[in-house]
Amino acid sequence: MLKLGVSTTNTIANLYARLWSNGWIDIFAGTPVVNADDPNPSTPLVSIPLPLSAFLAANNGTIQLNGTWFSTVTAAGTASWFRLRDANSTNTLIGDITGTGGGGKMTLSTTALIVGAVMQITAFTLPVSVGS
Repeated sequence: MLKLGVSTTNTIANLYARLWSNGWIDIFAGTPVVNADDPNPSTPLVSIPLPLSAFLAANNGTIQLNGTWFSTVTAAGTASWFRLRDANSTNTLIGDITGTGGGGKMTLSTTALIVGAVMQITAFTLPVSVGS
């Protein structure tokens, strides 16, 4: 059994926040890759540049986006997964996307993306496990 204290969990979450701030989030259609380090299977529907302070300070081991992340959709499709990457694209995380109420790690008001539309992410939460 391993369990982390809340302070330790917040420290780790804040390290994640600094790692991915000023990075990118890419939104894809189709089946996600198996591992976060696998190459992209297709061109992203949209790539969103993240601000220098992309996340709020951790609370109970969870970081949330700071503000609204947005960019123009460059390819049409149904958003189904995302890749969060640092500014050098060396540290990545992948997760699923669903429409509102669908239970994905990222929720969009609509997963149907249209070329030229501005896509916004208004809510994104990344928890750090305290162990089991």
